[in-house]
Amino acid sequence: MVPRHALRSTPALLAALLAACGGSSPDAPTSEAVAADLAALERQVARLEDSKAIKRLQRAYGYYVDKGMGASIGNLFSDRGDASVEIGGSGVYIGKESISEFYADAAPPLSEGQLFNHMVLQGVVHVAEDGLTAQGRWRGLIQTGMHGESADWAEGPYENTYVREDGVWKFHTVRWYPVVMAPYDPGWHLEPRSMPGPSAENPPDAPPSDDYAPFPAGRLPPYHFENPVTGPQPAAAQAPEAGPVPNLAEAWQRLAAVETRAARVDDVNAIEKLQRVYGYYTDKMLWDDVVDLFAEDGTLEVGPSGVYAGHSSIRDYLYSLSGGQVGPIEGELYEHMQLQPIVTVAPDGRTARARWRAFMQLGRAGSGSGGTWGDGVYENAYVREDGVWKISSLRFDPTFLAPYEGGWRLASPEMVDDYAMGRGVDPDSGPTREYAAYPAVHVTPFHYDGAEVGAVAAPELPAAADPPDGAEVLEAAVAEAASRVERLADVDALENLSGIYGFYVDMSMHDDVADLFHEDGVVEILGRGVFEGLDRVREYMHNLGPVGPRPGRLFNHMHLQPVITIAPDGMSAQARSRLFVMFGILGTNAQYGAGIYENDFIKEDGVWKLDYLHGYQTFYTLYEEGWAERASAIFAPYPQLPPDRPQSVAYDPYPAAFVPPFHYSNPVTGVE
Repeated sequence: MVPRHALRSTPALLAALLAACGGSSPDAPTSEAVAADLAALERQVARLEDSKAIKRLQRAYGYYVDKGMGASIGNLFSDRGDASVEIGGSGVYIGKESISEFYADAAPPLSEGQLFNHMVLQGVVHVAEDGLTAQGRWRGLIQTGMHGESADWAEGPYENTYVREDGVWKFHTVRWYPVVMAPYDPGWHLEPRSMPGPSAENPPDAPPSDDYAPFPAGRLPPYHFENPVTGPQPAAAQAPEAGPVPNLAEAWQRLAAVETRAARVDDVNAIEKLQRVYGYYTDKMLWDDVVDLFAEDGTLEVGPSGVYAGHSSIRDYLYSLSGGQVGPIEGELYEHMQLQPIVTVAPDGRTARARWRAFMQLGRAGSGSGGTWGDGVYENAYVREDGVWKISSLRFDPTFLAPYEGGWRLASPEMVDDYAMGRGVDPDSGPTREYAAYPAVHVTPFHYDGAEVGAVAAPELPAAADPPDGAEVLEAAVAEAASRVERLADVDALENLSGIYGFYVDMSMHDDVADLFHEDGVVEILGRGVFEGLDRVREYMHNLGPVGPRPGRLFNHMHLQPVITIAPDGMSAQARSRLFVMFGILGTNAQYGAGIYENDFIKEDGVWKLDYLHGYQTFYTLYEEGWAERASAIFAPYPQLPPDRPQSVAYDPYPAAFVPPFHYSNPVTGVE
């Protein structure tokens, strides 16, 4: 593992080094090699910054659609005349004015009782080497409805392109492919819907460019990427223009600047990891680990709960939610997915803010209900203390909690109160803001400027100082910085790989899935046993059925909430991620499923590959019943495909109390 916070502390250490070492020849030239290495390092960091900015842009889009803020979405698009949007069979709207009118019409302000949740998940982003354009695939998971009247599901991928204009990333083209659209009752397997055609009131500028037939059609939405392992590998990047050979002072200052920019990228990664870990700990009611993620004077506020301040008070509140128990409770499901982050780090790198979405499945086995759905938005603050990021303020506004029977059509503010309020404990102070659960329309205030959400942030750079003597010291420092930045690029690559895996499984692309593995790769999924080696991995995948999507079959395989740990040498990695499944056979049955992956990866010839994919079953349940009514026992090995060896970890899924092992320690305390 990379020494914790090494990259974030480097600019400060470098600044101290520069201040302490009064070099005698700051005007001495360096070399063309140093100039080239610095230019390459600056470009690599710029591409990482671009990737973060594009992800902010896309996730902000989802939050705007959520709340009927369509009038604000047009500002996220390019001024280019060929900018366009095409949402399924709606037709193509071209140019910023037409796009703005489309979103104003398609996502108007919500009225009392309307729900329009638009989760934007599982991003796979590729930025062009010149940093001027990019492509991205995202999953849209959508919950809509009118309270007391209707509840509906929709799901499908976006395939978008982006352009950079005046330092701000904007949408160039947006295309959404509906995979499934259906009412919550009776479900997608019994009453799938087709995509509506073009609007008569606001006709498009061009007809639909494709056949957007959703389930049960069994169509494969196109990918903008090739298989990242077996497909054509990116051509070696042309060396950037190195420019004039800098002197020692200029070179050290450029290095300090690029290190600071890289540190801000690393800060975003660290905060995303912190919050995702919070979700995994909360799932299993590991309250002491949750408390340790907070600053000593941190605060927690959930909906109408009031504010709990400091470790002791936060701990009392959390323990009250589980009757004083800590750890998973037999029969209790408490899933809290942490999704759709928009992280904004202060220029000095000492504080940060972030918006997150929680998507929840709760329940008590045998309670008489199939369970509880939940959704909401966080607006959190973070602080860096002694080089470690901690939560300084967690504020969670549940959008709704709703019974499994009827879904969000029957969402209840009283269920939010029951979820949020401490039991036998009092808050330190009352709520800090006005809040109301669905069916009310509540917009949690945004911490960021929407118009600039796609901007590449400018960090606070260290002051100039006299450089140390010796070109050798500089060359070593540049090489060390390049190694650390490569670890940041590894995180991006593994996020893409994890997302691609999920998109391939969705569409039963069995060979593409198998091709993501190392030749000695291993698969162990949901109690089916262990399959060793690439040939057996491929055999396992093909056992799942014919290759490619099939009419009448749905297998949405969402791969979410990655916590990624790169080995210090950058040659191996581990990742925890979350599985959420929507399965269905037309006219026959449908299921929900959930699980945890703890996967190993290996880098070979510069390409990341899956080494060991280990999926733990949380629950599978029939659509008509729900997880709290009846969840499947651990899956058994396939009779027609015996494994090479039994499953490596003996466990029972929900309603049993089980914690899939964590590959990481607590990111604040370091305790395993």
